[in-house]
Amino acid sequence: MERVRAIVPVTAVALASAALLSFERHVVTLPELLGRMREFRDRLLAVNAKVVRADRSIETTWENARRMFRMRRIVLVTGASVAVMSRQRPLLEYYANSVAHLLPQAAPSLHRMTPAAEVDGSLYRLNEPRKKGARD
Repeated sequence: MERVRAIVPVTAVALASAALLSFERHVVTLPELLGRMREFRDRLLAVNAKVVRADRSIETTWENARRMFRMRRIVLVTGASVAVMSRQRPLLEYYANSVAHLLPQAAPSLHRMTPAAEVDGSLYRLNEPRKKGARD
């Protein structure tokens, strides 16, 4: 695992995605999100993960992630609130899962970064793969 940590970079999008999903709700406040991102970044650095641009402020890291999220219509930022667009949640989970193995098990809600573990049935999920020979 140490070799994986040394070569797999943690991007702003992956860090922000993991932080957003750790709240287990659709809307979080910006101060809460920035605090969780800071906490996750510090934990990643403590285990020698390669965090991209770790020398920059967490606000700058969020701005980089926010730009990408806006282009992909993953989150909606209004004032001091950040809302996860439910149809885009699987993509957010994909990004978050790219760093889940690097975060300590004590991190909040890491076990919930998959749709199968989500208790909210109203959220969009990826379809199960079809078996060969199955028809609609």
